[in-house]
Amino acid sequence: MKRLFFTLLLFATMAGYAYDFKYGNLYYNITSNEVPYTVEVSGAISSSTQPISPSITVAIPETVTYNGTTYSVTSIRESAFFRCYSLSSVTIPNSVTSIGDDAFYDCHSLSSVTIGNSVTSIGDDAFYDCSSLTSITIPNSVTSIGEEAFVRCTSLTSMFVEEGNTIYDSRDNCNAIIETETNTLIAGCQNTTIPNSVTSIGKYAFGGCSSLTSITLPNSVTSIGEDAFWYCSSLSSIIIPNSVTNIGDGAFAYCKRLTSITIGNSVRNIGNYAFSHCEQLTSITIPNSVMSVGDYAFCYCGKLSYVTIGNSVTSIGNSAFNSCYKLRVTEYTGDVAGWCKIKFSFVNSNPMSNTWNNSQRTLIINGKEIENLVIPNTVDSIHNYAFYGCTSIDTLTIPDGVTSIGKEGFADCPSLTTIYVDATTPPTLGEETFNGTYAKCYIPCGTRGVYYDSNWSGKFGFEERPLYTSSGSYESYFNWKYKDSKLSLSGKGDIPRWSCTPWELLIDSIQEIEIENGITNIPADAFSNYTKLNKITLPSSLEEIGANAFANCRRLYEIYSYASIPPLAEMSSFTNYNATLYVPCEHKQYYQSDMVFSLFNKVECISSEEVETDGVIVVPGANNVTITWLKEDGAEIYSIVIKKDGEVVCTLTFNSAGQLINIAFAPGRNGNHPAQYAEQVGNGKGYRFTVTGLEEGTHYTYNIDVRDTANKTIKSHTGEFTTESTTAVENIEVSENDNAQKLIRNGQLIIIRNGVEYNAVGQEL
Repeated sequence: MKRLFFTLLLFATMAGYAYDFKYGNLYYNITSNEVPYTVEVSGAISSSTQPISPSITVAIPETVTYNGTTYSVTSIRESAFFRCYSLSSVTIPNSVTSIGDDAFYDCHSLSSVTIGNSVTSIGDDAFYDCSSLTSITIPNSVTSIGEEAFVRCTSLTSMFVEEGNTIYDSRDNCNAIIETETNTLIAGCQNTTIPNSVTSIGKYAFGGCSSLTSITLPNSVTSIGEDAFWYCSSLSSIIIPNSVTNIGDGAFAYCKRLTSITIGNSVRNIGNYAFSHCEQLTSITIPNSVMSVGDYAFCYCGKLSYVTIGNSVTSIGNSAFNSCYKLRVTEYTGDVAGWCKIKFSFVNSNPMSNTWNNSQRTLIINGKEIENLVIPNTVDSIHNYAFYGCTSIDTLTIPDGVTSIGKEGFADCPSLTTIYVDATTPPTLGEETFNGTYAKCYIPCGTRGVYYDSNWSGKFGFEERPLYTSSGSYESYFNWKYKDSKLSLSGKGDIPRWSCTPWELLIDSIQEIEIENGITNIPADAFSNYTKLNKITLPSSLEEIGANAFANCRRLYEIYSYASIPPLAEMSSFTNYNATLYVPCEHKQYYQSDMVFSLFNKVECISSEEVETDGVIVVPGANNVTITWLKEDGAEIYSIVIKKDGEVVCTLTFNSAGQLINIAFAPGRNGNHPAQYAEQVGNGKGYRFTVTGLEEGTHYTYNIDVRDTANKTIKSHTGEFTTESTTAVENIEVSENDNAQKLIRNGQLIIIRNGVEYNAVGQEL
């Protein structure tokens, strides 16, 4: 509509152009009748169908005189020379300050333009389609150039723009605008060197400069604007200096001959479409300074085969590498943890996702091709599409700390055949995390049911494998813990039947097994071939021991069983019947008459340790307490009752010889276990016994009741204690270097370190 309007206006006014007066071969309109007197050029005199005769040159004067008044020529009106097809040369004097919109629109023959050094603005489309114009110099007075001012100037091969200009918009032909701190405009067409005064390349600066083959950017440039080199189809290489921090949207889009790009190491952001459709580009290095890569940044770079991504990249936009079908190698300069954290907006944001399915797509991280991929323990989540399409990965190990794996995180990884998951709680999976990947999945011993109940179900065939783990839990009813050659098992019901056990890799170091109260069944073969096992503790809750449960445990010398009725067992349950069997004295006869337990050569009463003591001493541990008490003359029974919040936790009964004759635990409580000896020396004789299975960091009370043969109390001791937290001992280390010592005060363990007293749970007294 704009072009049609101007064409109709031209032919309507050719015979009678709206003007105030004529001077020479130009029309003028008066713009000021007062000092200073000014006029504008409003048109050209012509009696033909063309505004000016063929091959006419125009030199606009600085002043004109009309009716005795001299006027200064200060502007060229919009459309003043609109479609002056024969205008070949024009000189604009120093008095002119502005050139209006469409002023020389479609002047096909215009080949030479001289602009005076007072012009400050050149309007929109001012030289639009001046197809014969080969060169132009824009003075430093120009501070603005309108949209498409030089569009379709197809012969323009040389443009020099002096300093002092601002940005204009153009998407075609040889137009170049570079914005600086002083509004500098520098431009060129084929080979351009930009001076050091330039600090930024403006929006559309070289957009559509089809003849531009090379450009040199100085270190003063800090940003490259939107579409700055858009469609520079002859540009073959570009070096972006280290000073540049931002590459704008579409900055080098459709630079179809661009084969080489060097991006400086200060660039932080690469904009949307920045290098899209660079069809000859074969490789690209995104430096470590870059944090984000925009949408479609390298899409349709059909020959791109190698991309290097810097270690600071945190996000890559949608379709950033879409249709890069020849991309074979992706190298990342960071580590695996860093790669897992990159946010890929969509599947084709990942460079490995866009090659043909039968192509090799290799991922190199920190200089090493990724085949056996081990996710570090520091990673808690793997983002969407992280390893999509990687054909080099054949083995994947996922540590216990990973809680989630994103959408299509390992989809289309055809070489991935083995997955090791060390997590006892399955990480949550996003949509189609392993789509198109066919692997065997190895999970921790005892977790098959958990994985079948998760969204891993149906994706793999699971095989359990042992892991080197010192503690863990199975569902909500079974726990294990290993420390100092001792394996402790707790929970309710049966010990799970596993093809392997979570502690299997610890078998060669396990010397003691303690099964706490609540466990009712030991399955067949559960602890067979534990070659270094020498001691086991069986709880009062135990009902059954399966065949071969302790078979080939040839060093098993001590068995403590607290059950009142011997558990059902097979002859094959034990191998070494030369071991000593310790049982509560009151129930010894039942064991001696049992078909299996009677096979043990030695059946002894469970006894406390006889020691020297100067009174009642209570030493709490993390989940136990060691109680030492005095022998009393005439004593027949020693009864120890431990309570928590006023409720009985357990009751232990010893005879006059310190032998355990009965044990009773409150429902749900853990078992009682033999003494773990502590060094306490006193003046009198006494007994020491350790009660285990208590709760950590918990306050308890105790009562020791001493009764005679008539069941009359002859002595009573009461007190309280607090079990340690697991970190309490670490918090109050006792060593020679810090002058620390332990002592017993009023039956309680006190630790003195650097003159400060602490209780057993690390609280300062």
